[in-house]
Amino acid sequence: MAASLKWGHQYIPLFIQVRYRAKFNTKHPRPRKIPRRIFDEITKPILPPDSRTEAEKCVERFKMLNEKLKSTNPYEEFIYKQCQKMFQESKMILVCQKLPIGPGLQRKIRNNFLREGLDLQFFSNLLMRRACHDNQYVNMMPWFVGQNLYVTGKEPNIVAATKVLRKTPQLILLGGLVEDCLLTQDGVMNIAKLPPIENLLGEFVIILNLAAWKTLSLLGSHQHTLAVNLDQYIRQCQEEAAGKKTEDQA
Repeated sequence: MAASLKWGHQYIPLFIQVRYRAKFNTKHPRPRKIPRRIFDEITKPILPPDSRTEAEKCVERFKMLNEKLKSTNPYEEFIYKQCQKMFQESKMILVCQKLPIGPGLQRKIRNNFLREGLDLQFFSNLLMRRACHDNQYVNMMPWFVGQNLYVTGKEPNIVAATKVLRKTPQLILLGGLVEDCLLTQDGVMNIAKLPPIENLLGEFVIILNLAAWKTLSLLGSHQHTLAVNLDQYIRQCQEEAAGKKTEDQA
């Protein structure tokens, strides 16, 4: 509004905001002025023609790439040490293929794993292959294709990991390393369906005690039968003696 009320009086503001319908044409920028174009043409560098063939250019590019790969990058070495630390400290590493997701959703998924005492980490396939080369983890290298995320835990809490993965369709489980044992996707899901280890240990103790109890009962069955028979014979003899006394008294 060009005019408004202030303390009951009408006044005109110092500036007025006006909106025009014109739009900026960003696709076709304005042509440069003639002095500017002349200056650009004069200052344009004149390079000598490249007399190399395409094969020579390809060889030089290949050499430059090899030199770049051989050169050590401090940041890459730091990430590589973190990758080695993951293999050394984690008893469970699940390899999951990541579908296209945003950073916000990925942060939310990681928080879900952190609530269960797990972590969601990312390392490039080049570093993972380097960490698994010439050691006991070499059989994991076929999984390092595409964009992968790794669910890690200091304890093999497979039940909690699979519980979060069922609620996360953006992560596809490929397999995992659980206590130095490689498992496929079906193997991980089958282990998650097992009861807790405490229940299995309790059932195992009961089975061992049952075998010992059966052995004890078999060894003592003859003595128990003999004792029952003798007790019954004594009672029978006492009844016969009592019956004779009654007959004599009569």
